[in-house]
Amino acid sequence: MDLERYKSTAVVAGGAFFALSLFAFLFSFPPQRAAAEGVAPAAPPEGNTPLCPLEMHIANNGLVLLRSARVVSLHGNTITVSTAWGSADFTWTVRTDLSHFESRTFGTRFIDRDGKKGSLSGIKVGSVVTITGALDPVAGEPTIDADSVRLLK
Repeated sequence: MDLERYKSTAVVAGGAFFALSLFAFLFSFPPQRAAAEGVAPAAPPEGNTPLCPLEMHIANNGLVLLRSARVVSLHGNTITVSTAWGSADFTWTVRTDLSHFESRTFGTRFIDRDGKKGSLSGIKVGSVVTITGALDPVAGEPTIDADSVRLLK
């Protein structure tokens, strides 16, 4: 028996089976027709761009992330921001320099558009900001003790 002949036949048959399987797998996906048929993707809410997506996250432990929130008002160390999606509008009270998590207390970091150290005075009504912090569980309205406030635009 010529074992070498059977080995080379097995390698060729295995390679052909692999190539055929890969070909069948790649062409088993349905074609992507949305772009070809002229269906436009859903537009983000007004004022939001792919570079400033709207996000709202509240973790089980109360940590909050608001991305692309619009500043509605400023009163001392308190910022009121709004996040809106379609007809849904969420208003948040953001307390600065009161940031805490469990037993630790921190001051609020302000970051400007360039990623450098900023200040509360750099934030104006109409600014778009990203806020991280802790949700106050006893406040009557959504209130965040801010860890950081970053100016986006």
